[in-house]
Parts: sequence; C-alpha cells; structure tokens
Amino acid sequence: MQSTVAALAAEMGCAAPKLVIGPAGSVPMVWGIISPCLLLPEDTDEWPDEKLCAVLLHELAHLRRHDPAALLLCQTTQALHWFNPLVWLTVRRLREDQERACDDDVLRHGIRASDYAQHLLDISQHNRLAPGLGLCALAMARSAPVESRLSAILDPHVKRDTSSRGALVVSLIAAAVVSLPLAMLANEAASGLRGRILDRHGVVLAESTKEKVRVYPLQTLVAHVVGYTGKSGPKDLTPIGRAAMERQHDAALMRGKDVALSLDTRIQGLVASAVKDAGFERGAVVVLDPCTGEILASVSLPSYDPNRFVPTISADDFEAYVKDTSLPLLDRCLHGQYCPGSAFVPFTALAGIAAGVGEKHFDCTGSVEYGGKSYRCWIAGQNPAGHGRLAVTSALVASCSCYWYQFGNAAGSEAFVKMGHLLGIGEATGVVDDEAHGELPSPAWLAAKSGSKDVWRPGHTANLAIGQGYLLTTPLQLAVLAATLGNGGKVPKPTLTRVEKSAKPNWRADLIAEGLPANQIEQVREGMRLVVNGDSGTGKSARSERVVIAGKTGTAQYWRRIDGETVKENRVCFMGFAPFESPTLAFAVLLEGGRSGGSDAAPIAKRIVEETLALPVD
Repeated sequence: MQSTVAALAAEMGCAAPKLVIGPAGSVPMVWGIISPCLLLPEDTDEWPDEKLCAVLLHELAHLRRHDPAALLLCQTTQALHWFNPLVWLTVRRLREDQERACDDDVLRHGIRASDYAQHLLDISQHNRLAPGLGLCALAMARSAPVESRLSAILDPHVKRDTSSRGALVVSLIAAAVVSLPLAMLANEAASGLRGRILDRHGVVLAESTKEKVRVYPLQTLVAHVVGYTGKSGPKDLTPIGRAAMERQHDAALMRGKDVALSLDTRIQGLVASAVKDAGFERGAVVVLDPCTGEILASVSLPSYDPNRFVPTISADDFEAYVKDTSLPLLDRCLHGQYCPGSAFVPFTALAGIAAGVGEKHFDCTGSVEYGGKSYRCWIAGQNPAGHGRLAVTSALVASCSCYWYQFGNAAGSEAFVKMGHLLGIGEATGVVDDEAHGELPSPAWLAAKSGSKDVWRPGHTANLAIGQGYLLTTPLQLAVLAATLGNGGKVPKPTLTRVEKSAKPNWRADLIAEGLPANQIEQVREGMRLVVNGDSGTGKSARSERVVIAGKTGTAQYWRRIDGETVKENRVCFMGFAPFESPTLAFAVLLEGGRSGGSDAAPIAKRIVEETLALPVD
C-alpha cells in the first residue's frame, strides 16, 4: 500500500505522506504540514482498484495544493474572530473549494465522473469518524456538503481547470480586515465577563453569556474537573468559583482570562463510555501523560450537571444530591480514597529497591507467620506447597502475597515512608488545593492514631506490602505511580493545566538520581508487562494485538452501608502504562462493585488505551 501511495504522490508532484491505518470504515483524510499523514481504513484492501485510486488521488491533491496549511490559517483566523460571520462563511467556502478542486483533479486523471460519484456516495454513507472524533467536531468547520460535490462532479459543463485560490485569499484578508473593528467591539462588549475554561484543543468547557450566566456545554462529562460557580451575593449574580477548576482559577477567570486545561475531551468521552458500556455506574479513571504529568482524562462516576448550580441550586435538588448513596458530588479521582490491593505492589517493589533488597529471593510455602498469626497467600487454596522461590519480576506476575510479606519486612516500614514522600503516596500531589492525601500508615502514624495503645508489628508491614490494612490511595496517586514506572523512574507532578510543548518537564523526583538502579526498576516494568502479556498473569484481559500494555491488577474487599445494612462489595482496579517501550499514557482504573481487577478493570483499560492511541494527534 505504501508503495502505491508513493507512486501516486510522485505522479501528483507532492511528497509521499506517512500511511496510517485506522478502524474499518474510518474517514480517509490527510493532515500535517511538515510531516503529512494519510489515514485509510483497515478495510481498504477490500476496495476495488479504481475506488482506491480515486480516494488516493483526492487526498494527495490536498497535499499538492497545500490545503492543510491554508486550512490552518483559516481556522486560526476563525478562532481569533469567532464572532464574525464573514470569517465563518469564508472558511466554509474555502473547504468547499478545496474539496471540489480535488474532485476535479481526480476527474482529470481519467476517473469516470459517474464511477467517482458512486465511490464518493458509498464512502459518505458507510464511513464513520474514528473513536473520539465526535467531540473534536465541535471545534471544526463544517465540511463541504456531499450533495453539492456530487452535482459538480456529474455536471458536464463544469470546467476542470486547476482552481485558483486567489479570490479566496483576498476574501480571507478582507474578512480579517473587516473583523478588526468588530473585534474591538466584541472585546468591549465582553469586558466584565468571566473567562472561559477550555480543553487542550480549545473545546469550550465553561463560558458566560452576555447576561453573565455561566454555561457548561458538556454538562456531566467534565463536571468534577471543571466544577461550578455560584452567585456572589443575594442580589449580585456575578458568578464566582465554588468547586474544582472554577474555584482553583477563580482570580484569573474573574479578570476575563481564559484557562486552558490539560484535559482532552475526546479521551474524557471515550473513557466515560468504556466504563458505562462495561456496566459500571460507580468508579474513577485517570489517564495522564507520563512525560509531562498532564491529566488527559479524569472521569468520576456518577457525575452531576453543573448547570443546575447556576445561579444557585434549589434546596430540593441539592438535598437529592446529598442523599444519593452513589455520591455523585464526590470526585473519586482526586477525593476518593481506596484500598488499592495488589495494584500497590509495584510501589512496594520500588521501596524495597531503594532499601537495597530489590534482588533478594523469597520462598512462598503458602503462608508466612508473624507474631503467632498466619498470613496466607491466595495460592494456598489451590496448591498448599505455594509458589516456591520467586524474585521481583516473577512475584509480580504471580501476585504472590507471601513473597511481598517477606520483601516488605526486609525493606522495613521506613522504606515505605521515604518512597511515599518521593511519589506522593499519603500526600497531596498538588493538582487542587483540597485534594485528598490518602493514608500511608507507618509506626509514627499508628502511634499518633492509637495514642500509643497499639505498636507497629511485622504484620502491619506485611499488610501494607500487599496494599491492604490501613493503606488508602487516590486513583490519581496510582496513575502517578504507573507513570513513574512507565517513564523509567521519574515522578511527574500531575497537573490539570495544559503544559506548553516548549516547557521543561516538572518532575517531583528522579528515582535513579535517588540511587535506585535502573536495571532493577526495569525488572518491575518487565513484571508489569508479563502481568498482561505472560501466560499466567492476572491482567491477561488487557492484552492487546495493537499495543503492548503493562499493568498490575488489584482487588480489595469492602463493606458498604446502604439503608442501614452492610453490603459486601469489592473495590477493583488496574493501573499501568502503554506502549511498553515508549509510554505516552499512564492510567488507573478503579471500579466499585467489581469482581476482580483482572476480569473487570483490565478490559476497560485495554479499550481506553486502544481507542486513545487511535485518535489523531492534531
């Protein structure tokens, strides 16, 4: 296929683009200026040669005409002068001219008009946007209508000469000139309005009307991240921030300054769909960039509609939210505190490596005794002999409790405290002012909590090592742990504010600089890879044919109070990163009421990773 593209590109007189294969039925398109790319659906091999040739000629014509650059210029002008209808009409006219000019190029290469019209109609009826592009369309100009293109293609009187863009360029310049006084008027009219909150691609998450009424277009999708506003006083309806980013950036927003978040609304949408489609109504998912710490998605379910709080929420509505046992007002990603179970074991491994026990082997005989109490491994119910002799990598794959009991005690409780400080476990990461800290128990913590009535014992360390006992973490903290392992030992500072590409990474800590050997960190990473891709790993449900995913499952028992009754349910999770060699995503998926991390959370993570990596970068 690449050779066919290269041959036609040479014939068209343009550089051969990089070929990208998308899901079956995805829309053929080109993008990029410096390094152009061509997207074709994976079912292209089944197309007739003439149909494939027509599509390739059309898309390569866009590159020969430098349409992506022209469209970028137009969309930049449109973003700056969004209030001017002349600019919108000009951009739409440009899109129509681009499509028709490329159609003419196809016909000049000998493709019959009737056949080409049929190919275009077939593609328009059967193709779909790639996952997540639906929300992206909110910020895109409307494409040229297919009906008008078909009419132009089938009209024998239409001249097929190379289309000139001179008139359109003049129109664009005229639109920009005309828009200058309108821009001044718009800025004057907008003075006093609260600034907007945008996602990383410019999608509006919060804005104010001329009457200063705050509006949240995406409603429940980003509610916990964006928050809501309330009126300043009984008679003053000026909105002020009451929660989340609205409160965090209240001062800047009050001055009319827009705030760009790191959030990618496309990923946010597909994450929410993945959890709901799996049948879960309560849970949390955090997806972040392991190299920048940018939070790309932060989904807490169930959610709420922030529009109901504007300008103030009724007493009945607020009481309904408060009495809802599913806690829709709770941001589970930043404020939910959960026992992570075995998903915490990679942290234990790092703590032990820092303490100098990373290369020790321990035997699993089915149980370990501390203080006269037996601490069992899950394997004891299936094989009383246990797992045998294990190292860090094999213990991660086997999820062997006995190994980690001994490993944790060999490292010592102080090693957990030190590593917790480096990674932000038991501490706020700094994303928002009121973020939950979690709980990292230690001898000093226990003494303060019990008033010296209880003493820290090896059994406490054993429970801590497998992510049980008094330990509590937030989904964000688990995602930071996953990111640290993904990038090879650097702890990112998570942020909900967009980071410029030119900015230097803001690391909380560098584990290798702290003395942890890189090869031992790599053993932990390899163990997480085998958890998903090995023959006996607990995360096999996350195995993908498209990308190598690494992760760790976790399952913790929990007892929930509903209407005065205690109901047992599991809190299950899966944390990890992908692609394994050069990760661009780190994630933590936590579900309330699941069976296990491997059976429920892992397949959701697989879907999130695959669909996120299928999104176009720009």
